Amino acid sequence: MSLAGHIANITKTPFYELRKISLIRKCLTDDAAEILVHAFITSRLDYCNSLFKGLPKTLFKQLQSVQSAAARLLKRELKLKHITPILRSLHWLPVHKRDEYKVLLTMYKVYHNKAPLISV
Repeated sequence: MSLAGHIANITKTPFYELRKISLIRKCLTDDAAEILVHAFITSRLDYCNSLFKGLPKTLFKQLQSVQSAAARLLKRELKLKHITPILRSLHWLPVHKRDEYKVLLTMYKVYHNKAPLISV
């Protein structure tokens, strides 16, 4: 069982959305562009991302390429510029760190009884 097909689907749709946003980017304010990116791109990367724990680096690179493209679009940077300073300026964690953070946050909430109760 592999998540490669799922990852391919997750990356295909956001790239399509990024292309549409890039066509109207010059007409958008920075705040409006950021809202669109969070609505259409980041939400897809975050959906069920706890399943990505332990993925091979090659699959994480595919997810990271989506996030990098979104960051470059927001900051109007060229593809040749290194992505780390751009992500830092947006206060975004790389995809693999973001997934790790979300899992750790969930475990913290469970440990401190702050997680939602599940009724069976």
